[in-house]
Amino acid sequence: MGSLWLFDRAMLTMHILSCTSLFVYFCGGASTLTAVKFETALLLIKWTAEILTGQFTKDLLMHHLCMLGAAAAVNYFPQHAFLVVYVQAIHLPLAVNYSRRLSHKRRGSIVDQLFVVLWFLAVAARNTMLLRHSGRAIWNGDGVRWVLPPLALPLAVLDVMWTQDTLHRRERPWLSGTAAAIVGSTMGFFSGEPAESSHVCVAWAAAAALALVLSLASLASRIGSAALKQRPTRTVGIWADRRLRGVYGNCCNRLAGAHWGLARVRLRRATAVSGWLPRSPSGWLRRPRDKTC
Repeated sequence: MGSLWLFDRAMLTMHILSCTSLFVYFCGGASTLTAVKFETALLLIKWTAEILTGQFTKDLLMHHLCMLGAAAAVNYFPQHAFLVVYVQAIHLPLAVNYSRRLSHKRRGSIVDQLFVVLWFLAVAARNTMLLRHSGRAIWNGDGVRWVLPPLALPLAVLDVMWTQDTLHRRERPWLSGTAAAIVGSTMGFFSGEPAESSHVCVAWAAAAALALVLSLASLASRIGSAALKQRPTRTVGIWADRRLRGVYGNCCNRLAGAHWGLARVRLRRATAVSGWLPRSPSGWLRRPRDKTC
């Protein structure tokens, strides 16, 4: 359980950094080569975290090898380097999902539904984009045809597997999922170099900003609710404990006094003839003398 918690925290941190990098890239604040280097560094850090926490699986191995192969191919086909950045769009829904898990929000919540929408958007977009550019490379006889399709096919298979796993745990979002897939396919078809597809980059920047806001807001709500749940409870608990102790003590004292007063009256009545009373906490209780004698 502890390793899974550490894994979720590490993945959330990496995916939030990736979303920030994508937002900066789509806004024109970073070059394609810089974005590729940054995403490659994040990939290596995630790989290390997965191994250390025992969460490394065969599907992740296939994914990481494909991404490393794509990053290495940038040195030989720099004109297609933007594809390596665009396929990182899968990190947008993953950031939302890991923030949902760490904030303990249930499946089916608003955050979870938005995760599914972003998932269909990202999966449809990147596979449509890879399919389009692979087909164009094959049609034009570009040298990248020997690299792009072999790397794109395993990613498509992984996306199908992960999508099935995502839908298996949730109700099938027929309407929202279909709409998100249509929008994602359109964005993927027209995606290209940021300078050539500025309108699509605006949509991608908006998607990255949405993922960042959802992730940080979900996490902040969890932290805020935990803080409000602990501090006032502790303060009110201390005050209530002291208050109850005071009330309880006063009640006990009053009940004890009333009980002893009633007992003293009864004893006076019972021993009116004998002229003496037993010892009490306040001393000897004697029968008052008759002043007429």
